Amino acid sequence: MDYDTGVVFATYAYARHLETTYCGVRGKPFCEKENSGWGDLYSQFSPAKHQHNLTLGVRLLDRKLTIGTNATVVRGTNWDYDGLRGYEVYDLFANYQWKDFDFGLSARNVADRYYFEAGSSASWPLPAPGRMVRATVTWHY
Repeated sequence: MDYDTGVVFATYAYARHLETTYCGVRGKPFCEKENSGWGDLYSQFSPAKHQHNLTLGVRLLDRKLTIGTNATVVRGTNWDYDGLRGYEVYDLFANYQWKDFDFGLSARNVADRYYFEAGSSASWPLPAPGRMVRATVTWHY
């Protein structure tokens, strides 16, 4: 869902994963539902049951400056594991256009939250990156 007045903008997306089925696991000719067993590598990767994504922003200075925030909220996975249950991540971004240049600054995971992204394995969980700040300059020629 998108909303854009030219000055203020917003985007919202929601995904609900009803069921995960794994086919060809351990050479079996049939498909299995989620949590088919801890011994199957492929069946240990589980998407989020509910995922919300919200972007809010504003354009200022004749639309040369864009400032905004992103929020990602994940609730539940198919694994009952403390680190994989859900999380919230908040990002900030800004972009300024000047002549043939775009200057960007963004910060991901501004709260420096320790979490495991949806799709992580319950057996070998890898944490998502902590706070990241990135500055960019783009020259249009």
